[in-house]
Amino acid sequence: MRKEAREKRAEGLAVWKHLEDEHKTENKEQRAQYHTALEKWNKDKLRAKAEGWKSSKAKPVLGKLRGPIPRPALNVACEDAASSSGESFDLDGISDASDED
Repeated sequence: MRKEAREKRAEGLAVWKHLEDEHKTENKEQRAQYHTALEKWNKDKLRAKAEGWKSSKAKPVLGKLRGPIPRPALNVACEDAASSSGESFDLDGISDASDED
């Protein structure tokens, strides 16, 4: 039972890692495109300044990057732990001693 859970978690982590790597490469590509556009904009801006005219192009914006994908949580079932020990408690019928005073 533990081995199956561990294998299932390992598979989930492998899928998560693959998706995380994809999202990181997409963000790197977006940053690279931004930096090339920014260099081109800076060159145009400097050329416009040297020639005495204003550039009408707006400065490029990086934009919103994809956020990280949440890592799969470790599934710890409290019910399994309680049932495996064989103990269960019913706390509904118990009252505090301080309430009786």
